[in-house]
Amino acid sequence: MSIDIELRAARVRYGALEALHGVDLAVPAGLMTVLVGRNGAGRTTALRALAGVVPLAAGRVVWRGEDVTRLPAYARARRGLVFVPDQRAVFGTLTVAENLELARPGGGSAEAALPFPALLPLLPRRAGTLSGGEQRMLALSRALLSPAPLLLLDEPTQGMSPAATARTHTL
Repeated sequence: MSIDIELRAARVRYGALEALHGVDLAVPAGLMTVLVGRNGAGRTTALRALAGVVPLAAGRVVWRGEDVTRLPAYARARRGLVFVPDQRAVFGTLTVAENLELARPGGGSAEAALPFPALLPLLPRRAGTLSGGEQRMLALSRALLSPAPLLLLDEPTQGMSPAATARTHTL
């Protein structure tokens, strides 16, 4: 089994607080991997470290055999890594349709393959006016519609209705 992305002896500090203490985490290629743990266990920090949103104090991030530790988040995104953070994951001043268009640069109707059809009547609305659950559906839809080979989803169903949560688990 090949490894898609991994943390090796990762340490992340927020000031004097060390949030990750030499974590090793390997994500197999071609499989959905779920990271579970109690609050404060470092799940979000591990995802942020993989995405390049927070710097490592020590250790490495290896993606498909290449050390990308020093690559900034935007460079990882250009290579095909999509990170959906747990908060502020949509562009509030853009419409829902404009947010979805970001997933398909160069054309292609995102609405045709929309993972959450409940967003269809909301296409002309500004994303910042949506409820928390609707914003979450929009952020996940944008990620799922992208051609990116690697998706990192932090708290994917946070704030969603039970029906939207159930739909998310089938995607």
